[in-house]
Amino acid sequence: MKRIIQLGAIVAAFVAVGTAAWSAGDYLRIRPVLKSEFELVMNQVQQNTQAVLRITFDNLTRKREYGGLTFDEQQNLCRIAAALEYVGVPGCQ
Repeated sequence: MKRIIQLGAIVAAFVAVGTAAWSAGDYLRIRPVLKSEFELVMNQVQQNTQAVLRITFDNLTRKREYGGLTFDEQQNLCRIAAALEYVGVPGCQ
């Protein structure tokens, strides 16, 4: 019984030290390199998504100016305008 209590105390001490080290590393931004790399990748993906939305928006706007849009294209234009937080887009509420 005494041995189980000692083993439990040792495991609890390792968990406490590990948790403290993990928290300190996270605070200092040195914990896992994967976290900062993941944040960089997610930022790049978000930038790429915004760029694709802008290009699509521009293409649909030009198409509307030169020949008109189908109903589905107009709906797509309005969804993209909302995603880009554009206001006052003709044909969109």
